[in-house]
Amino acid sequence: MYSTTPLRNLTMAPTAPLTILLAEDDADDVAVLQRAFAEACLPHQLKVVSTGLEVVHYLEGNSPYHDREIFPVPTVLLLDLPMPQGGGLNVLRWLSSHPYFRHLPVVVLTGSDKDEKEAIALGAKDFYVKPTEIDDLVRIFQNISDNWLSPPA
Repeated sequence: MYSTTPLRNLTMAPTAPLTILLAEDDADDVAVLQRAFAEACLPHQLKVVSTGLEVVHYLEGNSPYHDREIFPVPTVLLLDLPMPQGGGLNVLRWLSSHPYFRHLPVVVLTGSDKDEKEAIALGAKDFYVKPTEIDDLVRIFQNISDNWLSPPA
C-alpha cells in the first residue's frame, strides 16, 4: 500500500530532544493530547500527523518532512487506528516490513479496544483506549516517557 522509497537522513543529533510522533486525525483529540503532553512536563517534543500516509512520509523523510532538524526521526510513534489514507493497522503492517522502523516502539492510543489483539500482533508495544479525563492522559504520557523514552536503568 505504501511506497518503499529510500529513506532520507535518518540520523538524529545526540543532543536533540527525543520526539514522539502523534498520528491522530481528530483535531479536537489532537488539542486535548497536546494539552495533556504539556501538563506532563516532559522534555520531549511532540510532532503531529493526521493520516497513515503522512506517518509513512514523515518516517521516510519525504516532503514536507525532509528537514530532519524540524522533523526528527521519532523515538516513539503514538498511533490512532482509524485514520484516513491507510489507517493505523496498515501503518503497523508497513512498519513490520520495513527494516529500519521494524523496532520503532508504537503505542496505540485509540477510541476502542476492538483491534487491540491485531495491533499487538502487528507489533504495537502498548495499547491504550483514549480516556476521557486529562489527568489520565497525562499519566499515559508519563508512562510512555518512562517505558519508551527513558534510558535503561
